[in-house]
Amino acid sequence: MDFYSVVLLFFVYSFIGYVCEILYVSSIQRRFVDRGFLHGPICPVYGFGALLVIFLLKPVSHSIPILFISAVILTSVLEYFTGFLLETLFNTKWWDYSQYKFNIKGRVCLLNSLLFGILSLIGVRIIHPFLLHGMQNIHYAVIKGVSILLLVYFCIDLFYSVKKVLRFNEHLLLLGEFVENLKEKYGSEQWFMGHNLLEIFKTITDTSPQEKDRLHITPALLEKIQSFSQKTRDIDSFIRKFPSISSIRHKISLDHVKARIEQYKKGRRDK
Repeated sequence: MDFYSVVLLFFVYSFIGYVCEILYVSSIQRRFVDRGFLHGPICPVYGFGALLVIFLLKPVSHSIPILFISAVILTSVLEYFTGFLLETLFNTKWWDYSQYKFNIKGRVCLLNSLLFGILSLIGVRIIHPFLLHGMQNIHYAVIKGVSILLLVYFCIDLFYSVKKVLRFNEHLLLLGEFVENLKEKYGSEQWFMGHNLLEIFKTITDTSPQEKDRLHITPALLEKIQSFSQKTRDIDSFIRKFPSISSIRHKISLDHVKARIEQYKKGRRDK
């Protein structure tokens, strides 16, 4: 297969993986959950995984048991490495299987690995031959043109997605530093102790004018709290896509954003 045909297959499998991910997660949470690191409807890790399984495991594709076991191992290695890479680059853990049995550092678990094995069987034995047959009926110039357009789109999407993640981590860092400053001023106050950031921010905002004067809560401080609340709203999409997301360096800040989202969801349910 030539380069452009492989590229087209990569995007097709990335889209199929995106759809499977949405169906799987949405069925568990019983609500629609948009998944994917990128803005567009693709999950590149599925595209890479599918191509690796198709090309590397071609010598054993005639045997279903060997293909299944090999695919389980290969996709597990890919998922583990992807999780490790994302944690290293962004100091953020995007998924966590720690609550599942037979997991390895929360990056892979036996259940998902078995599901990937089943998907690999379906992909190699059914979907891939069907796609190859369909591509034979498409003019090569069309395959090349579509592949180039998708690659350009992918690069642009990747650039803005990485930029958004970096901004996400920057906001968490600033929020953490802000909380440390609050702790120096109000850490001894009874209402400050034992509460999450959402409750602390609400207490500071709703306290009486006399109490504000006593605690030296200035309009500038209230404005800063409002600013941080607005910034966290801009990055809620990450948490809604990856509910188990955790920050290696900014746990408290991320917990604040999660708490605010949970309060919002609870408010919607109570209406």
